[in-house]
Amino acid sequence: MELEELTKALGLDTEETKDKAVILKKEYNAFQKSIHELEDKEKALNETIEANKQTLDRFNILVNAFGVDVNAKDFDEGIELAKEKIVKDAGGGTTPEEIKELKRNLTKANRQVEEHSKTIEDLTTQLNGEKTMRLNTVKRNTIRKSLESVHAVEPEMFVDMFFGKTKVEDDGKTCTIMGDDGVELSVADYIADWAKDHQNLIAAQPKGGAGSAGGNGGNQSNEVSPFMQALLNSKKQNQSGGDGKSLSELFGA
Repeated sequence: MELEELTKALGLDTEETKDKAVILKKEYNAFQKSIHELEDKEKALNETIEANKQTLDRFNILVNAFGVDVNAKDFDEGIELAKEKIVKDAGGGTTPEEIKELKRNLTKANRQVEEHSKTIEDLTTQLNGEKTMRLNTVKRNTIRKSLESVHAVEPEMFVDMFFGKTKVEDDGKTCTIMGDDGVELSVADYIADWAKDHQNLIAAQPKGGAGSAGGNGGNQSNEVSPFMQALLNSKKQNQSGGDGKSLSELFGA
């Protein structure tokens, strides 16, 4: 959902709500910037890994040409065997100095392949970390926007409650949650169903035209909402040594 569509869906496209719309736009742009930065890092890491793989391939060609087993426990013995083969194939025409040079080159090449292998391993780990961060940002953004679209009270408080259930594809475009009936739903549809079963956690929407409710900006009250009362009761139970419950247990998510 684009920012303009989200603003309209949340009812923030009026003159009275323009300040909230500005805040929403700022948050939306910040999330988009974060996602783009992570995507750029992921692309750069992929390019670096590919370059190192090409270097490693060239080294393997060299090793195979000399018939040296770089994974052998005794690498020096492998070099000696390679030397004997070269001398044999050359009809004994390879000089001791040339053999020494070959040994030096193979030793150097072995060090290089170890360095490149370590670099590839480190870059792969970094790439996976960057990818996880990017996908987690997409998940949180999707959950938060879905909660806002159903007018959940304090939507940010419920993001973690759905986060562990949410699965996101590697392309970062599809987020789903498996329902209790085994049917996979989009995050928006799942949270919409959850909202229907938890109306006490959904903010009441103003009815009537502007200026209703005594001119105080809508349906406001000094009474404690059922949601806040449940949190307060849970906190008291924890402080008194009672059986405290998590948000998931309290609200059935």
